[in-house]
Amino acid sequence: MRMFMRKNGKQGAPQGGQAIVLIALLILVGGLSHERFLPGRPLDQLVGRVFDLSGREVSGRGRVRPLLVPLPHPSGASRWLNEQENRRLLDRGLRRLGGAQRRE
Repeated sequence: MRMFMRKNGKQGAPQGGQAIVLIALLILVGGLSHERFLPGRPLDQLVGRVFDLSGREVSGRGRVRPLLVPLPHPSGASRWLNEQENRRLLDRGLRRLGGAQRRE
């Protein structure tokens, strides 16, 4: 949330309680968020990649914002992470998440 200096010298949100929020990174965890922002794609085509808001894959190095970083749901109910290749995708996704965070 952006804060503004008020006339009384205190920081606060703009008058009326409204604020400008600039989102740089959305971490999409689980199927509901994947379907909301990147519909119709299997998990193995999402995890380990970074997307822009239109759903195009991006490098994450440019100035595109917000970045979408999909991750599998951590509940353990899914057997998706039992496959070695899927664990590699998760590791790649977590590294990309760390890189996207450091650029902010």
